[in-house]
Amino acid sequence: MLFVSSRYLSDRGWRIVARILAAALCLIALPARAQQGVQLAVECFGLGNAWRPGSWAPVRVRVDDPSPTPRELVIAMTAWDPDGDKPESLQVIASGGGSREVWLYARLPADRGNWTTRISAYRAAPTDDPDEPVRAGRLEAEVLFSPATSATPTGIPQAMLAEDGFIAVVGRRPIGLDQYRSALASSSAPELTWSVLGHERTKVVWQLRPQDIPDRWMGLSCLSTLVWAGEDPGALGTERPRAIAEWVRRGGHLVIVVPESAQGWTNPRSNPLYDLLPKVAITRRTDAVDVTPLLPLLTGTEKTDRETRVVVHDLPSIAAAEPWEAMPILADPSGAVLVSRRLVGQGMVTLVGINLMDARVATLVRAEYFWNRVLGRRGDYKDPGEFAGLRGVGNWNLHNRRAFWIDQDLPELVVKQGRSAVGLFAGVVVFAAYWLVAAPLSYAVLGRMRMRHHAWLAFVASAAAFTVLAWTSAAAIRPKRPEATHLTYIDHVFGQGVQRTRSWASILLPWYGSARVGVRGEEDFHNVIAPWESRTAPPGRSFPDARAYAFDAGSPSALSVPARATVKQFTAFWAGPPLDGWGMPRPVLGKGETGVPALGLGAGDKPSGVLRHNLPATLEGVVVIVCSGQRPISADSAPRASPSFASAYSLPDWAPGEDLDLAKLSDGSSAPVFTEYLSRVIPPPRGLRGLTLDEDRLTGDMTQRLYALGFFSLLDPPLFDASGSDRALMRRWDVHDLDLSRWLTQPCIIVLGTLEGAPGSPSPTPFTLGPSESPRPVVTRGRTIVRWIYPLPPRPPEWAAAAPGRP
Repeated sequence: MLFVSSRYLSDRGWRIVARILAAALCLIALPARAQQGVQLAVECFGLGNAWRPGSWAPVRVRVDDPSPTPRELVIAMTAWDPDGDKPESLQVIASGGGSREVWLYARLPADRGNWTTRISAYRAAPTDDPDEPVRAGRLEAEVLFSPATSATPTGIPQAMLAEDGFIAVVGRRPIGLDQYRSALASSSAPELTWSVLGHERTKVVWQLRPQDIPDRWMGLSCLSTLVWAGEDPGALGTERPRAIAEWVRRGGHLVIVVPESAQGWTNPRSNPLYDLLPKVAITRRTDAVDVTPLLPLLTGTEKTDRETRVVVHDLPSIAAAEPWEAMPILADPSGAVLVSRRLVGQGMVTLVGINLMDARVATLVRAEYFWNRVLGRRGDYKDPGEFAGLRGVGNWNLHNRRAFWIDQDLPELVVKQGRSAVGLFAGVVVFAAYWLVAAPLSYAVLGRMRMRHHAWLAFVASAAAFTVLAWTSAAAIRPKRPEATHLTYIDHVFGQGVQRTRSWASILLPWYGSARVGVRGEEDFHNVIAPWESRTAPPGRSFPDARAYAFDAGSPSALSVPARATVKQFTAFWAGPPLDGWGMPRPVLGKGETGVPALGLGAGDKPSGVLRHNLPATLEGVVVIVCSGQRPISADSAPRASPSFASAYSLPDWAPGEDLDLAKLSDGSSAPVFTEYLSRVIPPPRGLRGLTLDEDRLTGDMTQRLYALGFFSLLDPPLFDASGSDRALMRRWDVHDLDLSRWLTQPCIIVLGTLEGAPGSPSPTPFTLGPSESPRPVVTRGRTIVRWIYPLPPRPPEWAAAAPGRP
């Protein structure tokens, strides 16, 4: 302690000491004051801290607010817009007195580069505009986050490629799904960005907890499959089960592996996902089962080096179940159901009765034998060490591939260029006529009239006349009402009260200022619209007057975007009850028939039954796919082959109200194999190109490509030989959510068709424009792909008899 006697200090000295002490007290108080402010931290960027460019991503933010007074905060995250504008994803929370987590959602740019997002906390302020989610007041905190360099508590987020598939596992083990990554690296070449013996590489994240599941379905929209393997569903809370349920109803696939103790799943009070489960009696077998009889299904072999026993739950349907509520998919050799499925809206929930979380069993499971039959995939998936022998075969190499994008037609089908082309042509004609009249013609006419001294007057008059003509022509051809060009997919599963659409649209906004663009909301669904640009669009495009606009992170069904008398591109996800005026196909009774109309399979698995539709126009380019079930289970099964028997029948068109007799499709001839139909979109191999990945464009029937992208996981994998020729590498960029391949793991009939002949060819997606109190429908023109699915009675695959000499 420093003691200073007062007799040694004058009044001025005391004042100096007082100032020093006050400054010291201020410095001591600064950390305490800083602790009273709001603190933000990014806990997770993407699902499981992994994100795919061009897809929706969830971002979990922790908000620490030590304020003792409860208050509302606006948590905002800057999103992406191809026009250079700054959309902000907003979420309003009740804060004060502690810490809480909030989920934000945004569609990410297609670039994996080093871009940065800003996450901010504002005080909530009242707003008089009912279309604005909330107004941000005083800034309380801000943090910058770069997915390429910034770290969350679990590390730097993992960036995928836009063409990668995505599977998430809630559980501690990947249970064989990690084989879908199928990566290959060598000293002479980098790791491949595709499946070595297939096409698409799949990112698999596991060790997720129930708390890592987002609270809105958009956070799961990047997934093809969500697998639940071992965690307690009771930890989901309230909002997360609703998000999972909506994601499934929109077409998601939830796979649940029954753990050793199934009590957490069979209790409706403690299991918030209980209403999604197949209506089966989950019955544990008394003793653990020797895995040997199941090896052809699990591993593609007939014996293992050691005896392994596993807990198995049988999944028999309960008596009160509707046919679509409990559909057996796989059974053991005795016929006991091991995998059962329930249809939920456009999606499905699959229950697996084998305890794959057992470490001894998890190491045995081969994705190409077991998971292909559950998920609807085909292909050979090997561990990195298994490729060493392959590289020495012949003179081919696994890097010699030529890339094709199966969704390459999206930009051309969506772009609006007709009116612009007319305007450009008219401008060239008017300009040419102006110079022709103003210079040589007027000069020649004045020369004949011996009035060349008035040439400048004639030039000025010509300029004025053509200026008036140009302005008048521009005003005449300039569009005066909003309109859109679209490509839309509409899906419907017979017997389900839910339809979904996915649209890409170029919407003309013929004014300056602001425009509120949205999709009509439906009860129990959070529909989504977001800015979009094609994969081939030039990067760095931006308007000089870039502006900010906000949207509701939890339900982004409408956007108040800047309007610049030009076209803006959007992508939309809609789901709801069946649309008026879009009468999808339905079974009807044939002549002389009575009873309930239904479809079925006759002799030789030929389709039977009569269909009729009441769509707005004739369905063109119709393809009827008939799947009679999976191939027999055998140790000799070829993983490259499709897991099911399916045929494809084509007919030119199908008018509204016209009866389609499925029995007449084959006309007595053999049915064409569906995989052969798909193979037509894959180009044949060409010459050796070395360790390069070239890109090329697909040729042929565009409609067939638009159909085939819905069965991407069943495309023919490459067949390598000693020729050294390159093999086609099929890729997709923005259509992962449209894959219907999993439907071909069970008997079903799928009808595909195209609508272009309706007046104006409107989109079934209900685009709107204007304030929320009085939104107006947008006039749309374009192409609609109709996909209708009829589930047939289930038929689990048989087990092939063992060959002589085999057990």
